[in-house]
Amino acid sequence: MRRFALWLFPTLALMMPACDSCPDPEPCDECPECPVDEDGDGYTEEQGDCDDSDAEIHPRRDEICGDEIDWDCSGDPDDGTTDADGDGYVDEACTDGDDCDDSNAEMNPDAEDGCDGIDNNCDGSVDEDTILVDAGGGGDHTSIQEAVDAAGLNDVICIGAGTYQETVVLEARNLTLVSLEGSGSTVIDGNGGGPTLSHTLGDGSTVIGLTITGGSGVVFDPDNDGDTNACGGGVFIDASHVEMLDVIVTGNEAEDGAGIYLNNGGLLMHQSAVVENIGSRYGGGIRLRETDVVELTETEIRGNVGRTGAGMALYIAEVTLVDCLIADNNSDNNGGGFYVGTDSSLELSSCTITGNSAQGRGGGIRLYGGQAFLGGCEVTGNTAAEYGGGVACKSSNVSISGSNVTSNDPDNIYCDECDGCTDS
Repeated sequence: MRRFALWLFPTLALMMPACDSCPDPEPCDECPECPVDEDGDGYTEEQGDCDDSDAEIHPRRDEICGDEIDWDCSGDPDDGTTDADGDGYVDEACTDGDDCDDSNAEMNPDAEDGCDGIDNNCDGSVDEDTILVDAGGGGDHTSIQEAVDAAGLNDVICIGAGTYQETVVLEARNLTLVSLEGSGSTVIDGNGGGPTLSHTLGDGSTVIGLTITGGSGVVFDPDNDGDTNACGGGVFIDASHVEMLDVIVTGNEAEDGAGIYLNNGGLLMHQSAVVENIGSRYGGGIRLRETDVVELTETEIRGNVGRTGAGMALYIAEVTLVDCLIADNNSDNNGGGFYVGTDSSLELSSCTITGNSAQGRGGGIRLYGGQAFLGGCEVTGNTAAEYGGGVACKSSNVSISGSNVTSNDPDNIYCDECDGCTDS
């Protein structure tokens, strides 16, 4: 049998009792008493167990800071390095720790503080570097526009729940407007005094968690040719870029872009809705004109009314929609869901276009001088008085891949003088 020196295994040596057994104590007057592991945790008092009545307390136990128990028998109950949420920061209850909530990985000294009433960056202040708007008087301002006027570049404006009867103008500002309780509880009502929210001449702002309603548009001449129209009932964007999350644009009126009017700029919308706006010309829901990047994801365009492009109208514009619903929009002329005009491009992925109607052509989509791609979409139940219940295409091209274009009236796809009309 091979023998192993105990010096090769110091742990074993530590765990073995340093005494001889004494079955007959009579001849063993000098026999030392064997250490006993009372709690069965593998450690005796002689081996550093500071509480041999509790098997959870022993020298190799992980420390739990803040409970005043010396779990690892180090002499300091808070000398551990606990990082329960895995964010790389030690619980502030531990010696030299600075994580104020070790159960939330989004709260640590390197996090950004925001509009949530929480000390996200663990510096002892809540929502610092923000401006608080509270209609009841509990903030820095009672009006959103007052907060905007007082804000500096890139400031964050936190908006308390309530209805704010005003129009908000962001001119040459890059700000973040964030509601504390989301779009269901925070409303800006323009009361017919122009666009409820307008953004001009700015690199970009972010709007989160607001309902925008009651807007009436602004007189605008995009071509500087003397031909003006009332544009942008709910949201008016010119020469700017805006990002929206959890924004509901509803109950607005204008000639062009009753819900949203975008000229010479960009728009990102996520998990939002443009519903039940009324336009008398182009884009009851959204009007896009000479745009940069425009992307909509998980967004609903529903129940809007307009003469051309009730849901959305494009002119020299490109837009991508992913996982969106375009439903129940009603055009007095062409394009119930979409009107894709001159030099415009519409790309739809995993979208549903249903229940839209046109008194002329293209219940779901009308293309005239533009192009479209539909990938993995459902185009069903749309109607047109003339032709192209699903898609009406003239002097354009449309590519359809993996999509279901069925049950549209009077026909599913109608192509007239098209450069291409393919269905794969």
